[in-house]
Amino acid sequence: MKLWLDPGSINCTCCQDIPGCRNVPKEETDPIVDAVCAKLQSRSAVGIKKYGTTLSGNAATVKEKLTHIQEELMDAANYVEWLLQDYHSYGVAPAMEAIKMMEKEMAQDKLGYAASESVLKGDQK
Repeated sequence: MKLWLDPGSINCTCCQDIPGCRNVPKEETDPIVDAVCAKLQSRSAVGIKKYGTTLSGNAATVKEKLTHIQEELMDAANYVEWLLQDYHSYGVAPAMEAIKMMEKEMAQDKLGYAASESVLKGDQK
């Protein structure tokens, strides 16, 4: 028999604040998904602090939003290429070190939110 928890007792930080979140049996939570949720919440907090607004409060146009997504995906493609070149040239260890360095830089907010402040604040170009 599965024990169903009330929404206030769910340990996942990403779903406890979502209105209408369905109760999930505790034994069915996924620690990987929980970790991703925690990182999403952390990135959101960084963005709110840095730009003074949430994504939902951002007045950017659809074109500006698409441009921002494109820039982020291009950055991601560059990081993948960087890691692949390290992996092919030197093996797994340097690639893993590069991943650790990128995670550290992202945590310090040196990476991410790569689009200009005007796009993120919703200013017209």
